[in-house]
Amino acid sequence: MTNDLRHMALGLILAFGLAAVPPVTVASGPEADRWEFAGEVFLWGASIGGTSSAGDDVDISFGDLIDNLDFAFMGKLAARRDRWTLFADLVYLDVEDGVNTTANIVGRPVKTDIEVQLKGFTSTLGGAYRIWETGSTDLSLLAGARYLRLETDLDIDIGSGISQEYSDSGHVWDGIVGLRGKTDLSDKWYVHYYVDVGTGDSDLT
Repeated sequence: MTNDLRHMALGLILAFGLAAVPPVTVASGPEADRWEFAGEVFLWGASIGGTSSAGDDVDISFGDLIDNLDFAFMGKLAARRDRWTLFADLVYLDVEDGVNTTANIVGRPVKTDIEVQLKGFTSTLGGAYRIWETGSTDLSLLAGARYLRLETDLDIDIGSGISQEYSDSGHVWDGIVGLRGKTDLSDKWYVHYYVDVGTGDSDLT
C-alpha cells in the first residue's frame, strides 16, 4: 500500500462552496493590523484513480464513492492579517463496500463474502501573500505542504467459519506552490479559485 500511494491521484472534478462563515474581507487602515478569521464547509465531487505496485489500475468514480459513503467531512479554516493569510484545508472520507460472489476452491464453488473499507485523509496547510488587489478581486501567491493518508481493510469470508482479514496504510508529504484568489460578483455572491502544484513523496501533486 505504501508504494501504491506514490502513484495515487485524488482527482477533484467539481466543487461547491458552502460558506459557514462570511469570507475574510480585505482590511485597510488600522483594521489591517488585526487578525481576521473565517471558516467554510464544502463538498468536493471527487474520484480516486491510480496504479498499484502490482500494476493493477485503480478507478473509483464519484458515483461509486457517493453510493458507498459511510462518513465524510470537508472544511477550511483561514486567518488573515494585512496581506498575509494562513489556511488549513481538511478532507476526510470513509467508504465501505461489500460483494457476495462464488469462488472456485479445489474444484468446488464456495459462497464468498468480501468487505472492503477505504479511509482517506488529506490536509493542505500553507500561507499566502496577496500580490494583486482591486475593489472586487484579490490574488495571492501561496506555499505550503499537503499530507495524504490512506487506510484499507479487507475482510474475506468463504463460509464454514473460514475468514481472513487484511489491513494496510500509508502516507505521503508533498511541498506545494500556487495561487489563490477571490472575485466578488455581488454583495452576496463570490467566486473563489485555487490552483497548486508540488512534489515530495509523490511524483506529482
